[in-house]
Amino acid sequence: LDALRSSEASASNTAALQDLANLSQDLDATTVAAPIEGTVTAVYANVGANPAGLVFVIEDTTRLRVESSVKEFDVVSVKEGMAVTIESDATRDAVYQGRITSIAPASGKDPAGKTITGSDIQFATKVDVLSAKTDLRIGMNVRLNYILAQQDGVLVVPFDAVFTTARGGTAVLG
Repeated sequence: LDALRSSEASASNTAALQDLANLSQDLDATTVAAPIEGTVTAVYANVGANPAGLVFVIEDTTRLRVESSVKEFDVVSVKEGMAVTIESDATRDAVYQGRITSIAPASGKDPAGKTITGSDIQFATKVDVLSAKTDLRIGMNVRLNYILAQQDGVLVVPFDAVFTTARGGTAVLG
């Protein structure tokens, strides 16, 4: 009886070893390929563990894009293609150029797919960073200034430099 059990265990072990050899062969022939080009910016996989959920985050670090939102009150004033300036506390006084590439046709939705209501309805926007050399990084907080109108050849002075003369005229301190 012991010899029978020993033979069964040996046969069972042989099958397990064959399964392991097959798995090893499959692993050697396995290639993990990303569906997009970019830089791996986060890794959630662990060696020897089965992946569950998100394994890697791959992002395009050569073409920066700001994902933001515009309030309901302002959304009618902005248009795709509109110029934007981009600033960040991290980059100090630097001002970078951008352009609105998309504005969502509908306001934000909650997890149930219903429109988020309230006093702060938002429309998702995407702004491409046009400046070639920037110190901006993925995940930084930035401030966007939408250029609603622009004129060239206009004299600009600080408001405090404009005053009314004794005769009632307007003058500028030089």
